[in-house]
Amino acid sequence: MPLCKTIVRVAVLGAVAGTAVVLVAQTPRGSALYSQMKQGVTNQIDRHIDDPVALRNQLRKLEAQYPDRIAAVRTDLSEVQRHVTELERERAVGERVLELTLADLDVLEDLITRAEEARSENGMRAVRVSFDNQSMDIAGAYARANSVASTHQAYASRQNDIERDLDLLSQQASRLGELLAQLETEQGQFQAQLWQLDQQVDAIARNERMIGMLETRDRAIARHDRYQSHSLHEVQGKIAERLASQEKRLAGLATVTERQSYEQRAQFELDVLRRAGAAARKDRPGDTSLLSNPGFVIERERPIEIKPKGEPEQDGERNPTRIGQNR
Repeated sequence: MPLCKTIVRVAVLGAVAGTAVVLVAQTPRGSALYSQMKQGVTNQIDRHIDDPVALRNQLRKLEAQYPDRIAAVRTDLSEVQRHVTELERERAVGERVLELTLADLDVLEDLITRAEEARSENGMRAVRVSFDNQSMDIAGAYARANSVASTHQAYASRQNDIERDLDLLSQQASRLGELLAQLETEQGQFQAQLWQLDQQVDAIARNERMIGMLETRDRAIARHDRYQSHSLHEVQGKIAERLASQEKRLAGLATVTERQSYEQRAQFELDVLRRAGAAARKDRPGDTSLLSNPGFVIERERPIEIKPKGEPEQDGERNPTRIGQNR
C-alpha cells in the first residue's frame, strides 16, 4: 500500500507541479500560489488514498480545478499587464513633461539673460519679460524658472520610479505568462495521465480485494472444521475424505459379515458333529471312525419287530440317518 500511495502521489504532483516552482519561486505571490496548490493536492491524496473510489473522485475534482487555477493565473497576468500599460502611459507622459519643462527652462534662461542685459544697459528703466502669454518682471521670471525646474526634477525622479516598477512588473508578467502556459500544458498532460492514474487506482482496489480474500482464507483455515468449506479445493477434499471413510467402513462391514457367515456355518457343523458323535459313541462304543469324515452316514438299527403268526418276522431294518454332506 505505501508503494501505491507513493506512485499516485508522485504522478499527481508531477502533473500539478512540473517546473512551476522554478517559474514562480522568484515572486512572493506566485510562490504562495504554488505552495497552496501543492499542499492542497498532497492533503487530498493522503486523505483519500486508502479508498480507491474516493481517490478516483478526487482525481476528477483535481482535474476540474485546473480551469479555476488557470483562470486565477490569467487574472493575475491581466492585472499585471494592466499595471504595465498604465505605467507605460505614465512614463510617456512624464517623458513629454520633461521635454516641455526642459524647453521652457531654455526659453526662460534666455529671456532672463536678455532682461539682465537690458536692465544693465538702461539703468533704472523697468524691464519686463513676456513668457507663455504672460508679462512679468525679472523677479517673476526667476520665480517661474525655478517652478519649471522643480517640475522637471519631480518628473525626472518619477520617471526613475516608473522604470523600476515597469522592470519588476515585466518580470512578473513574463513569469505569469510562462506559468499560464505551463498550467495549460499540465492540464493536457493531467488529462492524458488520468488513464494511467485510473489504472493505478484499479490496481489499489484489486490489491485491497486480494488482501481481503487472503485474510478471509487465512481465517477460514484457522477455524477450519468438517462443516466449513471456503473454496472448491476444500469441498473436493472433504468429499474425497468422506468417500474414502465410507468405503473403508463398507469394506470393514463386508469382512465382518463374511467372517460371521463362516463362523455360523462352522458352529452349526460342529454342533451337528458333536450330536452325531455322541449318538455314534452310544451305539458303537470305542468306534471313532465315523467322526473322521464330515460326510459320514450314521445308520441306526431298528428294533426287531414281533408279528402275529403267519407274518414273517423280520430283522430290524436299518433306517439310515444321513448327516452332513455326501462325499
